Amino acid sequence: CRFKRHRKGSDMTVVGETFSVHNVNYDFHTVRKGYTSTFTEEGFDNHMIWTSQLLFRCPVPPSLVDEIRTGRTVRGDYATVFLDLVPIRTPPRYGKPVEFLHPRYGFNNSFVADEEWGTEHVLPAMKSSGRLENVPICKPSLMTYGIRQKPVEAAPLLARDTPESLEER
Repeated sequence: CRFKRHRKGSDMTVVGETFSVHNVNYDFHTVRKGYTSTFTEEGFDNHMIWTSQLLFRCPVPPSLVDEIRTGRTVRGDYATVFLDLVPIRTPPRYGKPVEFLHPRYGFNNSFVADEEWGTEHVLPAMKSSGRLENVPICKPSLMTYGIRQKPVEAAPLLARDTPESLEER
């Protein structure tokens, strides 16, 4: 995830980069759907890709969090901070989806990247990768429509708290 800022009369300037965080383990999702493979060399997997949503989160760089959270990066109705989503391209992983799962799922993980792709495989440089570019970062929805959340006074939840002790607060 690459964050860029646009200032009036100037080009875009890169102001931060982060790695995306996936909400879903797509291999585990494939196992749960009952498919025998995530990808196939014959292309039988296209229907799984075409009819699926790609969910991801791009952590905002610490230097931009407060500006974006408060909506200060939107001037009038125009965004001044934009996002480029740059995929990290790797060869497809053919085989059973359980081969790629984290051990916490209880399957035997037999995938070894060096054996599958070799030790000379190099990821392309960011400037050589395809991307979704210049996605505007808008104001938070509640702020856009003038809805204000009620302030909530919340005491920190402590490890020793019980439902009874929380009611006493």
